[in-house]
Amino acid sequence: MIKTSTFLPLVILFLIFTNLNGMAQNWSDVNSSEISGGRGTNLSFALTKTGVPYVAYSESLLAGRAVVKKFDGTRWVQIGAGDISVDYAGELKLALDKNNVPYLAYTDNASNGQLNVKKFDGTNWVNVGASGIATGYAQGLQLAISTTGIPYLAYTDNSRGWVKQFNGTNWQIVGVNGFPLNPTDKLVLTLNAQNIPYIAFADPSKGGQVAVQRWDGSNWVAVGTNGVGSGAACDLSLSLANNGTPYVVFREFRADALDKLGKMKMKQFNGTTWEEVGVTTFSDSWVYSAAMSIDKNNTPYVAYRESSTGIGNPGLTKVKRLNGREWEEIGTSNFTSGSVTDVSLAVAESGILHVAFADVAKARPATVLRLDVPKLVITTKAPTQLAILPSSDKGISATDGITNVSMPTITGLADPKALVTVYVDGASVGTCKADSTGRWTYTFTAALAAGHRLITATASDSLANTSAASVSLTLYFDFTAPVFSGVSEGVAYRTDKAITYSGGTATLNNLPYVSDTLIRAEGDYTLLINDVAGNSTSVHFTIDKTAPVPSVLINNNAGLTNLNEATLNIVAPDAVEMRFYDDNDNSIWSNWEPVNSTKAWTLSSGSGSKWIKLQVRDAAGNMSISVSDNITLDQTAPTAVFTTTVTSPTSVLTIPVKITLSENVTDFTVNSITVSNGIKGVLSGSGKYFTLNVLPPVLLPTKSATISISMPVGIVQDAAGNKNTAATTLTINYVSPITTPVVTTNPITLLTATTMSVGGNVTTSGGSLVLARGIAYSTTSTTPTINSAKLLLGLGEGVFSGTLNLKAGLTYYVRAYATNAIGTSYGVVQKITIPVSSVTTVQSTKAPGQAAKASNQNVQLGNYPNPFQQQTTITFTAPVSTDYQLQVYDVNGNIIAKLQSGKAQAGEKVLVNWAASSKMKPGIYLVRLVTNAGVQNHKVIYNN
Repeated sequence: MIKTSTFLPLVILFLIFTNLNGMAQNWSDVNSSEISGGRGTNLSFALTKTGVPYVAYSESLLAGRAVVKKFDGTRWVQIGAGDISVDYAGELKLALDKNNVPYLAYTDNASNGQLNVKKFDGTNWVNVGASGIATGYAQGLQLAISTTGIPYLAYTDNSRGWVKQFNGTNWQIVGVNGFPLNPTDKLVLTLNAQNIPYIAFADPSKGGQVAVQRWDGSNWVAVGTNGVGSGAACDLSLSLANNGTPYVVFREFRADALDKLGKMKMKQFNGTTWEEVGVTTFSDSWVYSAAMSIDKNNTPYVAYRESSTGIGNPGLTKVKRLNGREWEEIGTSNFTSGSVTDVSLAVAESGILHVAFADVAKARPATVLRLDVPKLVITTKAPTQLAILPSSDKGISATDGITNVSMPTITGLADPKALVTVYVDGASVGTCKADSTGRWTYTFTAALAAGHRLITATASDSLANTSAASVSLTLYFDFTAPVFSGVSEGVAYRTDKAITYSGGTATLNNLPYVSDTLIRAEGDYTLLINDVAGNSTSVHFTIDKTAPVPSVLINNNAGLTNLNEATLNIVAPDAVEMRFYDDNDNSIWSNWEPVNSTKAWTLSSGSGSKWIKLQVRDAAGNMSISVSDNITLDQTAPTAVFTTTVTSPTSVLTIPVKITLSENVTDFTVNSITVSNGIKGVLSGSGKYFTLNVLPPVLLPTKSATISISMPVGIVQDAAGNKNTAATTLTINYVSPITTPVVTTNPITLLTATTMSVGGNVTTSGGSLVLARGIAYSTTSTTPTINSAKLLLGLGEGVFSGTLNLKAGLTYYVRAYATNAIGTSYGVVQKITIPVSSVTTVQSTKAPGQAAKASNQNVQLGNYPNPFQQQTTITFTAPVSTDYQLQVYDVNGNIIAKLQSGKAQAGEKVLVNWAASSKMKPGIYLVRLVTNAGVQNHKVIYNN
C-alpha cells in the first residue's frame, strides 16, 4: 500500500498483465459517505492482506483530533476513542502489523507539533515509546511494521530525513546523522520480506536525482551503482515486489525538457541496474502525485491524474497495470471530477484493488473505492515479434530468413506467463512458457523439412483463453552443401588446377576465389565454399612441382662397422615413399615403401666398402635423384706379438719388450698387458708399435725366476669394434746377479777422552763371501775408504764392533765397510771432534750416546723426581759464573727439547722445569749441560 499527500491533483497509476475487452469495469464505493459527517483532513489508508480497509484522518468534528476507522464489511466502525491526539493532528501515518494491529504516527499541536506513535491494544490507544520523537516539527511521516513486530518510522525534520526503529524502550536512529534533504522533499520507507528497510529520496548532493538505499545492518548502501534517474525528482513512491524487486515511481525534471512539470517514470532494479518498466511510458501528459502498489504476482499498479494542459486543469484520473511490456488501463477513466489529495493505493491477496483519497468536490475526509480485478473479463493477446535467434540463422544475411539449422530457436512476445503454442505450416509442433516480461523462446525438437516453412504461434492464459494466431514467420531451410569439381580432398598435384563450383561464395586460403580460376603457384590450399543458407564445403589439396631432396647415412655416418646389421638414417622432406639398392644387388631397386627416418639394413657378407643408394618421391609423384652413402665392414680381430732381445738377463736393468699389433686399436694401455714374476714399467709407442719396460723381480743373488708377458683375449678393440685375440705368451728366464755386501755404521760411543767404541752390521753378503769387514776412518777425508786408515773387525755377515784410540784436537770421520768378491761397500759417515782441553765435544747429527763427564767436576747436575711421569725439575750449581745451555736427547742422540740458556752466577742454584710432551715414549733420556768449562750429561728416566 502506497500513499502520497500533496497539494497537486491526484495521479493514480495501476499496472496490469492482461487486456480488457469491451467496456471497462466501474469502481465501487465502500460506503465512503458514512466515514464522517465533517470534512476531515490528513487522510492515511491501510489495507489488510484479506482486503479489510482502514482509514485515519483529522476529524473536523473533534477539532482535528486523530481518528482511526475500519470497514467491517457493512459499515465503518471507529477503533478506540476519538481522541488519540490531544489537539489537532497535523500529520498522520497509519500502518498494520502482521496481526492487523493498527499503529498510528502523528504530530500533535497540543505539544507544538511533537511526533508520537501509538498502537491499539484491543481496548485503548497506548504509546509506543515516549512522545517527542523528533526534535522539531516532523513532516512526511512514513510508518512500517516488521513481521517481528518492530515499528520503523521515517520523517523529515529541519531539512534532514531520519529513519528510526523502536527497540522496545526507545526510538533509536537507524544509521548516523540522517539524510540531508531539500526543504520540501521527504523520505519514502518500506520493508522487504526479510524486514530490511529500503528508502528513496531526492539526493541534493546529486542535483536532486533519485537515490534508493537499503540498510545492511551497519550502513545505508546504494541499491545499484548507475543511478536511478538523470534529473531532479519529486513525488516519490517506493514498493518491493514479493520476489524482492524494488520499484520506484517519481516525477523527473531535466534541463533539456520542453515541459517544466517533468515526466512521471517507473523503474525497477534488475539486480545490476535500474531499468524502465514497460516499453513505453504510462502517460505522455503531465502527471501528478502518482501512487503505486504491487500484487502478490509481482504485478505493479499505478494510479495518477494526468492533464494535457498543465496545472489548474483537473484532467483525468486513470488506473493502469502492466500487460507484458505494455501499459493497459483498467476501471473507469475518471472516477471523480474534482481535485483529490492524500491518495493511497493497495492490493489485497485476493487481487481486489482499493484506492483511497480525500475528495475535495464531496467535502469529506475520505473516499474509498474498490475494484474486483480478478473478475475483469480478459482476452489473451496474440504473440508478436516472432523472429529466429541469430544463433540459429547461419545464412549469409541476418534478415533473409534462410538457414541450414534444422531445429532452430525462435522467439517472440506474448502476455506474461502465457502458454505459447508453435505451429509449422499450420500443424502444432510444441509449446513453451512466456516469462514475467512476456518474452518466450522455443527450440524445435524435430528437424524441419527443407524448403519454405510458415511458422505461427498462439498464446493461452491460465483460464485456457487462447489468442488468434500470430503474424507468420517465413523461413527457408536449405541443408544441401555446395558441390565442386576439379580437385579431391587431400590429393597433391604436379600440375596447375582450376576448381568449378556453383551457388554461394568461396575463399581460397582465406582470400576470395572465383570458380574456374587457374591455380598455378605451389603450396597447400584450402578452398571453403559457403551458400546463402550457411552450408559449407571445404577441400584441402596441394600443388607441388618440385622433387624432394633426400639424404641417407649408414649408422649415422659412422664410416666403419664390424656388424652386418646396419641402420640407415634418412632425411626426406616432403617425400612420402622411398626405395633402396646396394652395390651387391646389381642395381635392382627395392619396392616403394612409406618414408621413415630410419630403416634396418643387412650389409652383404665380406669385409670391405659397402654402398647403399636411396630414392624418394612425394605425394604429387615428383621423384628425387638417387643419393648414397658407404661404410667399411671390418670383421677381422686385431692380434699382438711380444718379442725381446734379452732372453736370459742376469743384471738388474729393465728388460725391453717390443709389442707389435696387427692394426691400430683403442684403449691400449699398460693395463692391457699381463706380466707374471716381473714388474711392469713404462709403456711407450703409438699406432701399432709399442715397447714395455719390464723390471725383473727382487731375488736373492744367484736366484732365478721365469718372467711371463701376455695379453688376454678381448682386452682391446679396433675402430670397427672387433676385440683382440689372445697373444702368444713371451717367457724370459731371469737369474739374480751377485752384488756387493750391504753394511751399516753403528752410532759412535765415546768411552774416554782418548777412546771410542765403533762398529757396524753386514746385513747381506751380496751372494758372495764377505772377506773383510771393519771401520774406515780419516782425520782429513770426509769419506774414508779402505785405502785410508782402517780397523779390521772380522769377516762374514753380522754385527761387529771395536775400540778406536783418539788424539786431542783432531776431527775423525768414521764409517763401516764390508768386502766380497765383487767389491767393497760402506755405511754412513759419522764425525767426532776431540778438543785440545780433553773435554769431549761431539759434532754430528746425533747427540752423544752416553753421558760424557764434564771437565769441571764441581758442577752439580741433577733432577727430581727421577723417574718422573709428567714433569721434573732439573737443578745445577756452578762454582764460578758461567754461560749455560740445557738440552734433552734420546738414547739415539736425537734432540728432544731445548730447555733453557742463560748466565749462572757463582754458587747460584739454577732450577729448570721440564714437562714431558705427548709424543714422548717411556725410556731413558739424557739432559745435557753446556757451560764455559765444558759439557756434562745426566741420565733421566721417563715413566708414563
